Amino acid sequence: MREYTKFVEVYYECSFEGCIRMILKALAGEITNMTGIQDPYEEPTNPEVVIDTEHDPINHNVQKILEKLAKLGYLT
Repeated sequence: MREYTKFVEVYYECSFEGCIRMILKALAGEITNMTGIQDPYEEPTNPEVVIDTEHDPINHNVQKILEKLAKLGYLT
């Protein structure tokens, strides 16, 4: 029997300016394997969690993900 992995889509939201900063880092080699540089990117239509990296601190974003995973029953 095949076992399937549960999937939770997290949308990493960022402004155009924030994306430019990350793209420049990727082009300088500071970030590797960045989606959207070599591969096309399509914004998700219905993610379970949306992360706003420009307006929310990392601890808040991590907490949002953990709370969603707990609510879905993935954490015990």
